[in-house]
Amino acid sequence: MRTLLRLVLGLSMSFPFAARASQATFSEDGKTLWVLSFDHKALLAFDGKAPAPVSFPLPVALAGESTMDLISDHDGLLITAVDKLWKWNPLAGGTAPETLAPLPPGFYNCGLGRVPEGPLAGAILINGRSGDPLHPETLHALLPGEKQFRSINTRYIHQVTAAPAFAPGRMVLGGDYDLWEGGFTPMGNGERWGYLWGYRTAPVAQIATDIGNGEGRGVRTVAIAGDTLWALIAGHHNGCSLLTLPIGKKFTAADPESTPGVPQSLKISREKLAQVKIMNVSDMVDRHGFEFIDCLCSWNGGNGEWKVAYRAGHRVLWQVANGHETPKKIGVDPSEN
Repeated sequence: MRTLLRLVLGLSMSFPFAARASQATFSEDGKTLWVLSFDHKALLAFDGKAPAPVSFPLPVALAGESTMDLISDHDGLLITAVDKLWKWNPLAGGTAPETLAPLPPGFYNCGLGRVPEGPLAGAILINGRSGDPLHPETLHALLPGEKQFRSINTRYIHQVTAAPAFAPGRMVLGGDYDLWEGGFTPMGNGERWGYLWGYRTAPVAQIATDIGNGEGRGVRTVAIAGDTLWALIAGHHNGCSLLTLPIGKKFTAADPESTPGVPQSLKISREKLAQVKIMNVSDMVDRHGFEFIDCLCSWNGGNGEWKVAYRAGHRVLWQVANGHETPKKIGVDPSEN
């Protein structure tokens, strides 16, 4: 039965670390895909036209950092590395990275994002784990114009396991390895900005468990492209699964689902799980034969255009775009050849 389940869900044993989420980002115009090379020595720029990317060696200030995450900015990239948030434009030759803010004490970052609207509009979000018992929060925000991250009370979630992804009026995130939807409410000024509220929409962490899965298998990345939600499921030892499902309707305050009790939660879970599609990843293996997916990211244009990209087997970059839903190979990471 376990062998059959693995075949159906496309699972296999993999290296003992979890897939990284946002070590890739599209430029704001969607023309360039930026990816941290697998050997963590360079940023790679793919334009979708040539298999060989343009490589930009990491500056000394960022070099050697294995937990780097990045998102696009209007004139460069925002990067978490070496316990700080940095801004760097690889295209501005010779320009050194600029420090924007220190990360919280004892914080292991594993996600980075930006809030487009609402009370936290313009804020930079980081999620991860905290080794500081005095600051146990797993979600923090850097507000526009500020120089220090402020914590966000996650209330009912022990850990934000995937940085929030946004669509107009919507926010989806990974909470305790499942999919959640919610929002933010301010609590006033101070070290803690406010709190995260929400509800579990799809318990996708139950898709697979394994005796060797020591860190927990579940949602590590979420990305919204058009009306579809993409989720990367990974664990400490297991390989990866790439899921898609419709983002669905937004619940209004009058809907029972907006503050679901047990019956509503079960209904939501059944409906969402019935819509989940699991991509076949059996051919997305690295040179050792292990299945591995990372660098999942998305881009949404102003006229309904969208793109999704991910790296498979530590090597091949794939893209899915509106009107071309079959994955297209757009290049290869030269550091893993």
